[in-house]
Amino acid sequence: MAGVRLEVDHVVPLANAGSNEARNLRTLCAPCHHQRSRGLKTGRIRAQASPVQELDRPHGATAEARWE
Repeated sequence: MAGVRLEVDHVVPLANAGSNEARNLRTLCAPCHHQRSRGLKTGRIRAQASPVQELDRPHGATAEARWE
């Protein structure tokens, strides 16, 4: 998936007392980020209580899960 734009998503939104700390952030492709944001605003998706521990790969993309 070369050339896919990634955006930073807050697992627990700032409006719900989430933080800008790395453990509360993840990257999503732009369409998934938009869909998640829409779902949160309409109540169809609830914010997760804890940050994501694994990388989701909904589009079959590959990535290394490593922070340096």
